[in-house]
Amino acid sequence: MRRAAVFLALATAIRAEAAVFPGDGIAAEARTGCAARTLSDGSILVETDGSRDWQGVNLFFSGGPRDFSGAGLLSVVVSNACDTLLRVHATLATGAWQGRRPSYFATLLPAESRDIPLRLWFAPWVLNAPLDLPGMKNAPKAAADSTFDLRACTAIEVNLGKAAGRPLAFAVLSAEVGRAPVEPKVLDAATFLPFVDRLGQFIHDDWPLKIHSDAELAAAHASEESWLAANPGSPIPGADRFGGWGDGPQLAATGHFRTEKLGGAWWFVDPDGHLFFSHGVDCVYANAATPLAGRERFFKWLPGAGDPERGCCWFAPDGSMTHADFFQMNQVRRFGPDWKPRFADLAARRLRAWGLNTIANWSPDYAREPRKIPYTMQFNTASFPHRLTLADGTVCEKFPDVFHPGFPAFLREKAAAVAAWAGEDPMLLGVFVDNELRWDLVQRAADFPAVCERYFAEVQAALRETLPGTLYLGCRFAWASDSREEWRAAARHCDVVSVNVYERSPSRDLPDGAVDRPMLVGEFHFGAFDSGMFAAGLAPALDQRERGECYRAFLRDCLDSPRYIGAHWFQYHDQALTGRPDGENYQCGFVTVCDVPYPELVRASREIAAEMHLQRARSGGTSGPPPMPSQGPNSQPCAP
Repeated sequence: MRRAAVFLALATAIRAEAAVFPGDGIAAEARTGCAARTLSDGSILVETDGSRDWQGVNLFFSGGPRDFSGAGLLSVVVSNACDTLLRVHATLATGAWQGRRPSYFATLLPAESRDIPLRLWFAPWVLNAPLDLPGMKNAPKAAADSTFDLRACTAIEVNLGKAAGRPLAFAVLSAEVGRAPVEPKVLDAATFLPFVDRLGQFIHDDWPLKIHSDAELAAAHASEESWLAANPGSPIPGADRFGGWGDGPQLAATGHFRTEKLGGAWWFVDPDGHLFFSHGVDCVYANAATPLAGRERFFKWLPGAGDPERGCCWFAPDGSMTHADFFQMNQVRRFGPDWKPRFADLAARRLRAWGLNTIANWSPDYAREPRKIPYTMQFNTASFPHRLTLADGTVCEKFPDVFHPGFPAFLREKAAAVAAWAGEDPMLLGVFVDNELRWDLVQRAADFPAVCERYFAEVQAALRETLPGTLYLGCRFAWASDSREEWRAAARHCDVVSVNVYERSPSRDLPDGAVDRPMLVGEFHFGAFDSGMFAAGLAPALDQRERGECYRAFLRDCLDSPRYIGAHWFQYHDQALTGRPDGENYQCGFVTVCDVPYPELVRASREIAAEMHLQRARSGGTSGPPPMPSQGPNSQPCAP
C-alpha cells in the first residue's frame, strides 16, 4: 500500500495548463527518413520522405524523465504543412514499454491546426497489487505492475501512420498539460472480486447516476416517465413527422428520402419534401452480453434456474451459462418478460424528446418495428464465402472476392431480405453495406482501382434493382488506403459517402478528383470515467460535462460543413462493464446499464436539435425557398 500511495502523490512541478513545449529541456530528434527544423516561434517543422511507417519526430526531455502523475491531460497542437489530408499521432513515452501508453491522433485538412488530447490516466482506480482481469479493453491495474508510469516520461512522439510513399510535412506547435490534477483511488486487490453488482454496475465506487436498490431503480424510471410526459414532442422547431424541417423550404414530396444540394450545402430531403439533417444513434437495442467463461468470479450475482432474468443469458449445448446481459436483465426488471415492444416504444419516445430523428446502424427489427422514426438498414458481405486474393497470392480474409461470378447474386439476395422487411416504408432513410472494410489491406491487390470500382458498382446495381429509389449510404469508411481511390469509387456509386469518425471533429473529406457527393458520419462518440466505467471509448472526455460539450462541438462542425448531412452517435447504451465478446467496454451510451439517461448528453442533443436546421441553412445560404428546381439532377439516387 505504501508503494501505491507514493505512486499517487501529486507532482508539485506540474500545474493546470503548464507549458511543456516550446520550452527549455526539449531535444528534437527526427526519425529515419525525416528532417526536423526549429522555426522562429519555437515550433518544429517535420518533413518526411514517405518511405516508411511512423515517420515523425521525438521530443525528448533532455533534462531527464519528467513526472506527469499530477496532470490529467496532455494537449499536443499540430498543423498540416502539406496539400493533402494528414492523420498525425501523438504518444507520451517512457524509456520502456510498460502497459498502454497515452496516445491519440487528429486528422487535418491542408493548412489546418488541431489539438491532440492525450488522457493521462486510463482509469480512476489503481489496484495495490497485480490481479488478473482478462477479457476487457481496459480495467484497473496495479501501479507497479502494468500501468503506464507517469512518473518517468521520457518523450513526446509525434508522427504519421502508414508510409505514404511521397514527401509529407507537419508542424508541432505546442504541448501543455491541462486541467486539475487527477488522483485515482487505490483499491485493495485482495477484496476486489467480485466487482460487478446485480444490476451490472461497478461495486467499488459511487457516482451520481449509480443505482443502489430496486426502489432507486424504480424511482429513476418513474422520474424519467414524468419528464417524457412533460416533453412529448421533438425540440426540433417545426418538426414534421420525420423530424425534418417542416417550417423550412418546401420541395417536391416524392414519398422517399433523397439528397439535394441547395445554396452550396447538401441535404437529405424527407418524403414530404422537407429538408432533413440526420441526427441519429446506433445500436438501439437491448444487447450487451458479456462472456462468463473463466470470469465468473467477477460477478456478485448471476441468475439462477428460477430467476426471470435467466432468459437474458446465453447457454452452451451442455446447459452451462456462457454469457450474461445485464442491460437486458434490467429491461426484464422494468417491463417484464415481454419487454421488446415496450423497449421499442420507450426508445421512440426518448429519441423524439431528445431531438434525435434517426434509428441508425446495427439496430434490430424490434427497435425499428414501430416505424415512427426514420431508420437505416444494413447488410454485410462478410458471409460471402470467396475472399479476395492479393497480388502476392495471399488471401485477404477481410474483403470479398468482388470478381467472383457469384458475388452479384449474393448481393441481390442480401438486398432482397432488406426489401422484404422494409417494403415501401417511407421511414427507410437508406441502406449501408458493410462496415469499416480494410481498404489498407486491399490496396495490395494487383489492380486496386478495379477492385474499388467493381465493389461499389456491384453493390449499387443490386440496390437499384432490388430497392429502387432507396439511398445507398456507403460502406462506413474507417481504414483508408494511401491513394484513397476507394473514396473516389464510392463517390461515383454511392448516394452518400459514410465514414466513422472517432475524433473531436468530422475532418474527413472527399479527395481531389472525386464526384461531389454528400457525406454522413456513421459512428462517433465521447466517453468519460466519472460514471463507474473502466474505458472512456475511442474519443475520451474528462467528465460528463465535457462529454456534452464535445457532442455539441462535433455536431456544429457537421452542420457548418457543406458536405455532411448527418451524424450518428455510437451507441444507445453503455457497453458491458466487463466487455462485449471482443473486450470493448466503453462508456459510450446515451443511457447507463440501468437504462438511466445521462442528462448532460440528453441536454446537448436537445440543444443541437433545436438549432440544427437553421444552423445548416445559415452555413449553406438556404434560408428560404430555394431558387433552383425542387427536383434537379441531384434529387434522386445517383444513376447506375
